[in-house]
Amino acid sequence: MKLEDVFTITTGYIRSRVKEDDNSIDTLVYTKEYFDSDMKYNSFKNEFDDDYIKLDPNKYPVTNEGDIIVDSLSQKAAVVKKEHEGMFVAFNYFILRPKIKIDKDYFVSWFNLSNEVKNQLNITLQGTIIKKLTLRQLKELEITIPNKEKQLLLGSLYKESNKKLNTQQKIHLNEMDIIKKLLGDINE
Repeated sequence: MKLEDVFTITTGYIRSRVKEDDNSIDTLVYTKEYFDSDMKYNSFKNEFDDDYIKLDPNKYPVTNEGDIIVDSLSQKAAVVKKEHEGMFVAFNYFILRPKIKIDKDYFVSWFNLSNEVKNQLNITLQGTIIKKLTLRQLKELEITIPNKEKQLLLGSLYKESNKKLNTQQKIHLNEMDIIKKLLGDINE
């Protein structure tokens, strides 16, 4: 089955073409930091400068909780968390909204890890200098959709594995901070 049969796929918008009007409001831009956080099922402290654009969110693509975002440059997918809802989606991302019943975490695991996708992308993107996925190429990808139980199992395993990795990374960073502090105390 082709992705265009499974999802409504919307392309992000070119920022320089956004026009302000009377209904425009300051809207956060969905940046790579937010995408990475969603992809890793990770909450993070916002330690970078937020990027805003003034627009009417009814006229331009914005995120909804549970949307699947595909990054055209990294060819990776993520599920949008509630805290990233209502953000402007720029042209290097695609928004996927299911037309049929499919577990979103299964889809993300399939898209990010399966050889089925890797092989299709290798053929599709062959010969291009910058490996950027186009809307047409994304729509034409063939997906294998297992039964609901297998989708739920694979999707939950993928999500939980990412959450465990996040916890391990936080523990590691905290331990490194403690070691740095202890090393600093030695020199005092």
